Amino acid sequence: FDGDTVNLGVLAGEGVSLFTVTVENDVPVQSLTEIRGIVEEEAIDNDRSSGNQDDSDLEGMVEDNDADNRKASGSLDGVVNVGADEEASYSLSSDTSSLDDQGLTSGNQALRYSVEGTTLTGYVESEDAEGLDDEDRVVFTLELEGTNNSKFTFTLDDQLDHARLDNEAGDDSENSLAIDLSGMIVATDGDGNSLVADEGSVLVTVQDDIPALSIDTQTGEAVTTGGVVNEDA
Repeated sequence: FDGDTVNLGVLAGEGVSLFTVTVENDVPVQSLTEIRGIVEEEAIDNDRSSGNQDDSDLEGMVEDNDADNRKASGSLDGVVNVGADEEASYSLSSDTSSLDDQGLTSGNQALRYSVEGTTLTGYVESEDAEGLDDEDRVVFTLELEGTNNSKFTFTLDDQLDHARLDNEAGDDSENSLAIDLSGMIVATDGDGNSLVADEGSVLVTVQDDIPALSIDTQTGEAVTTGGVVNEDA
């Protein structure tokens, strides 16, 4: 305690290490945050499909961030924890096997997937089978944008096949189909360490649409209208 000092480097001698400090790299880890979005087929209105507007919305539909109910948008921030590193940036995986494994179909045709930059497209292949082109039928897209690509927008362009609730023909109940997009989301920290989101982290639920009965004002007869009508189905 008398204030004397000593240089440890001189004391130990050249080339001798008295102690070593190791800095462990911080890597992204999965968080408990779950990202959810909801879209409904009845909101589709284009050259291929037209939905039937009704009041049987899924619970939570009004909580969606986008007023257009064929779109679901939000932020991916919080899906992973990057620790001490800079905030995560997001990208899309080129491996679409996590979507292939879900067996999604539209008009009884299997969906294929294309990733171009920050856009994922789920589509039904035309007869040429040469990858995504103008002849194919786009069913949905997922786009990443904004700061660090942390904002996502899911857009439903055509109907998806939903399982019957009772496994019987003539099922007249609207039900829902969850698309798990987690395996397509890649988070990367400031050091370049990457992590693919865990299964169930990022889900978009698609509400089914069914035909509705209306009355022909001229004949007074009940006619079937609406529902998602797909000209290619």
